Amino acid sequence: MYAPIATGGGSIVAAPQPRLTPITDCPVTPGVSALRSDGVHDTADIAVVSVKARVAMKIQEKKFGHGTVERYYRVQQEEAALARDLRRQRRTGQLSTAAFNKALLESNSRKGGSYHPGYLGPCSYVGDRFHAIMLTPYGGWWEWGHGGEFNEFLQRTAHTGDNVPDYNIEVERFDHHARTWASWTHTMFTRQMVACAVANGTYKGLKTQSRKAMRARSYKLDQDAAQGEPTVGPPEPTTAAA
Repeated sequence: MYAPIATGGGSIVAAPQPRLTPITDCPVTPGVSALRSDGVHDTADIAVVSVKARVAMKIQEKKFGHGTVERYYRVQQEEAALARDLRRQRRTGQLSTAAFNKALLESNSRKGGSYHPGYLGPCSYVGDRFHAIMLTPYGGWWEWGHGGEFNEFLQRTAHTGDNVPDYNIEVERFDHHARTWASWTHTMFTRQMVACAVANGTYKGLKTQSRKAMRARSYKLDQDAAQGEPTVGPPEPTTAAA
């Protein structure tokens, strides 16, 4: 089910592979997976939530999904017919490549939004543990549940040396070339890594959107200039004698 790709902290970080639910052919692929020494996969999926009031609702959706099986199959049939029509229009030249690709992306989005079984059932079905990780827009971890449930994924996957008292200098501890004084434990290192990834992703997203906006504005200015002379001419100097 999972292919190991790296080791660290007493767990094997694994690349999650799609897992079909026992009821439908809808694939379920958790975003994160770690193989513990006891052979159990700790899987997780991440959501960025802007306000804490929406955390509980998002956790419910991650665990138990949304939509119905009936709607899932109905939308699959509708979108399959639409895809055939889009390909026909593309072949006959009625649709450009850009418009065709955009329509396909929208179709795939509708199929994905029609139904999801949630991660808890499919992961439990194959013997995995599922955790819902709720992040703030700044890369922090929302606290939720009882007894630190929000932190359970880190507690189960962090290096065992994190739980040993600091004065024990003989025990093996987490080590990494990018570790600093502020992230000397595996838990703190993971939190810092997540926060940095969110910051980098936010920057890249804003940079991409800014470039798109600049291109669109430049194109509009070029189009306006091509229509002819501006309606208001530039000021012309005049002499006092005039």
